[in-house]
Amino acid sequence: MVMNPGNGLLVNAFISFLVFFISMVVGVKVIRQKAKGRARTPAISFGMIWFMFGGVYGAVAIRTLAAYFRAYQLDRLFFTVDNFFGVMVAPAIMFFVLYFYIKNKNVVNIIILLFFIVCMVWWIFDVRAGAKRIEVSYWLSEWEMASEKVANFAKYVLYFPTAVAILSLNFMAQRAKSRATRYKVFMSSISITGATFLMMADLLGTSPFVGFAVRVGIMAFCIFGYLSYFPTKGIESWIRKEA
Repeated sequence: MVMNPGNGLLVNAFISFLVFFISMVVGVKVIRQKAKGRARTPAISFGMIWFMFGGVYGAVAIRTLAAYFRAYQLDRLFFTVDNFFGVMVAPAIMFFVLYFYIKNKNVVNIIILLFFIVCMVWWIFDVRAGAKRIEVSYWLSEWEMASEKVANFAKYVLYFPTAVAILSLNFMAQRAKSRATRYKVFMSSISITGATFLMMADLLGTSPFVGFAVRVGIMAFCIFGYLSYFPTKGIESWIRKEA
């Protein structure tokens, strides 16, 4: 086990904090300004997805700083916290996706409640199984789930179906009648898909510098998420030119 904390950890913590900040801004602004009328439910669910991403990388920022100052128990504690928010991304995304496919909202609520319970049970098993230290490198403080079964359950039962579900929104975007709707659904799908895949790679383990680069990539997808609901003037002009 290598313990070699360096200034790269401070850079990594700063990037993680930016991901946290941008995610929270996206979530708050979407809910406050777009959660009205028929758009209320998808806007709230979209905002909740970004709150979960923000929770993951708020915890990552704290534990990375803890590793820099060699507070390794705090680092380990916040590894379990970022796992909690990471697994809660799954029900938030499923709620957002199922809203578009299932008209009966009571059915959607029941499905999401069951999915939420499964995620909570998974997290309890994750906490009980513990975490194994990989290393503290110049760029990254790395832990992994101590139980391979717990990690595989998250990967194949929780994250994989979620990724497939969000990718399916791209096909829905192609069927949308208006350019504005196609743009919003497509950009929402791209931002969530990209951030989710990178988060999965981050939580399930990467090399030190790649782990840092992954967080930079997630920050970029956070910006895409913001643009899906708040396009620039140039994009708005393009949307108005309905083909």
